Amino acid sequence: SSGLFIRCNANENLMRLTELSLYNFRNLAESRLEFSTGFNYISGLNGSGKTSLLEAIYYLGHLRSFRTSKIQRLITYDQQKFVLFAQLYDHYQQLQTIGLERSVDAVGISKLNGNAQVGAAQLACVLPVLLIHPNSYHLLDHGPKQRRQFIDWGLFHVERSFFSCWQNYHRLLKQRNAALKSRLSQDAIAPWDYELSVLVTKLHEMRIRYLEQLTPEINIILDNLLQIKNLNFDYYQGWPKDLSITQALSMNFSKDFERGYSAYGIHRADLQIKIGKHPVHEVLSRGQQKLLVIAMRLAQGMLLKKITQNSCIFLLDDITAELDLNRRNSVFSLLGQINAQVFMTLLDLTGIEIIRQDIPSTSFHVEHGIVTKL
Repeated sequence: SSGLFIRCNANENLMRLTELSLYNFRNLAESRLEFSTGFNYISGLNGSGKTSLLEAIYYLGHLRSFRTSKIQRLITYDQQKFVLFAQLYDHYQQLQTIGLERSVDAVGISKLNGNAQVGAAQLACVLPVLLIHPNSYHLLDHGPKQRRQFIDWGLFHVERSFFSCWQNYHRLLKQRNAALKSRLSQDAIAPWDYELSVLVTKLHEMRIRYLEQLTPEINIILDNLLQIKNLNFDYYQGWPKDLSITQALSMNFSKDFERGYSAYGIHRADLQIKIGKHPVHEVLSRGQQKLLVIAMRLAQGMLLKKITQNSCIFLLDDITAELDLNRRNSVFSLLGQINAQVFMTLLDLTGIEIIRQDIPSTSFHVEHGIVTKL
């Protein structure tokens, strides 16, 4: 199928990270860690290095950090490079190895099964990772880029043709913007407009279809975490609703020409999340916003499982501080239903309970960068 329902397997083949070796990553001591296929608890005081362990796993699946854009900050002080090596079983139960090396001058090696060089997209296919951390609520109150990325993460993992369309769109957009800055005429730019329009239509349809399936999943999870009335997820497509993208590009050409960039397209889309007519961040408390984002991320994992029969890894950084016992139990139960591998940081293991006794778990403690299996 060319639609969302692709890569379905008769049996449930779940991806699992089994082993991670770290060298000179942040403040973490050289370590070789073996993980549970279920829940992995990482306890320790603030500043001990427990979030750095999540960061290393995130880096394996994204080739970037969620905390900094500067490579030097990821390398242990006075060292020249960091190295990460991981073993995992993919969705087809094939053993995969990932090896990454980054030096202070940003030179790097990225290997998948010993083959260099691989890009972020290849690693993301092998190691899909969803992160929930204390600042995740910025998904709601920051600019639309994060919300576009939220939608596109899901599409990348469930829609076979998405990534190539997305790449081609941004390549053509860059070319059109360069043509605008070079002061080419509207007739000269028309071929770019045509090609962009074709890709915009495809990508727009993918996003709409994905959101139509994701929104009910979010609402189901919210029923367990947070009661919100009149919650709306409105997708703004990136150009006026009463125009086709072809019409929008043509009618706005003179303004684009003046500015030197394209004001309309899917790169301007947004997921507008409101309660009634008001943005959610103006109505909900900070704690409620965090619960909403937790529901949105869990829903992505749930939908991925439903559509592809595959799972992702969840990285949960200090979220238990936001949850009372009932909500914590609800989150754990939902993660059990998704059958996802979970890495969770917390200050201590007090009050942590596995809701389903058949879910395996392992506990680690981090102190002064030293990771100890309990």
